[in-house]
Amino acid sequence: MESRVNDPPHYTQGPIHCIDAMISAFGIDAVVTFCLLNAFKYTWRSTTHTSGPNENIQKAMWYRGCPRVGRPLKSRFMILGARDIF
Repeated sequence: MESRVNDPPHYTQGPIHCIDAMISAFGIDAVVTFCLLNAFKYTWRSTTHTSGPNENIQKAMWYRGCPRVGRPLKSRFMILGARDIF
């Protein structure tokens, strides 16, 4: 499961990872927002999606600490924690 979270092959074309292409095309600020929104999405669906809570929470954590962005991401949602809100 680790590769499905940290480095799924369908997110790479040749040597280029999709998120690196996004940074190049849209800029770091847009990709930071994208990562925060994806973290929210994976947390939100973690108890209902067919891939199960463990994989979804791992994906949410990957997006929160996205290594390609170069800094941990924080928002009000992330600081409170999903379980505090829902």
